[in-house]
Amino acid sequence: MYVCLDKTSPSLCHFGSGPYHLRVALGADGAPFGKDDEAISRLVSFLNVVQQIASETDNFILAGANCSESHLSMQRYARKLVSDVATEVEAKRKELGQTRLAESTKRTKLLDDIRSLNSQQETTPLLGPLVDKIFAEPLHNSNNACQQLHELMLFHANDKRKRAPNCTNPIRDAPGCALASHLSTLKEIRASRLYKKVKKWCSQGRKGSLSYRFTGKETKKQYDPASFHYHRSTDVYVPKKIEQPNVCYCGLDKECSAEKCSLCSSEIYKSVERSAETGALDPYICNLLSVTS
Repeated sequence: MYVCLDKTSPSLCHFGSGPYHLRVALGADGAPFGKDDEAISRLVSFLNVVQQIASETDNFILAGANCSESHLSMQRYARKLVSDVATEVEAKRKELGQTRLAESTKRTKLLDDIRSLNSQQETTPLLGPLVDKIFAEPLHNSNNACQQLHELMLFHANDKRKRAPNCTNPIRDAPGCALASHLSTLKEIRASRLYKKVKKWCSQGRKGSLSYRFTGKETKKQYDPASFHYHRSTDVYVPKKIEQPNVCYCGLDKECSAEKCSLCSSEIYKSVERSAETGALDPYICNLLSVTS
């Protein structure tokens, strides 16, 4: 297909080699898909298309499954691919060994045969027996970092105020609590898949830790919430204790004769309020941070 298209509209990069010496890349990736929390696809792509390698139309699926990359079936599939290629290469090596060709010619023909298999593998990997003992961190560092941050936030939200296991709907049963606020925020930023997962975890009694794999969609919303539309929340939670004369509206203690506590009446607090109103850092904060507004 690429060769036919290139002949009418040249676009392939040959990396200094002869025309149509295609560089093939095989890979695998996993992410939530549809109703499946985990899914994986094994893909093949051609490096000759250069920047188009990032396009979904230039990656072709070899196999797909509704399981993770580390699932036993995927491990066996990968081992079979490796074994099949190694077996074919070894058979070709033996075939060439029985000819009277020069060693350099044998080598060239062997490499050509390996390329025809869309592979760069010549022998069975030396680390084969040990590779299962190795733990490699997965890719997508930003997604993983945001996933860990969310797990930490959820842990603290759940631990902030101990609730009975029968509290299966924090928004309904304990409005204003940290976990209810967390759920409301997920709904507010339209992280619908994550919201449903946390809500289901709550309905099942919040047992164990939440298992959810972040994708770029959740990462973007967690990194840049300002890029999404919000509406003013109608939820109101005012602690009853602030009705006491010695409690500030923020919940901290204050003098009965004072309007606010020492924090709410401080210059730094007023500066934060001014910054929020104007959308720019107040000079007082800039001075503290030694930056320009």
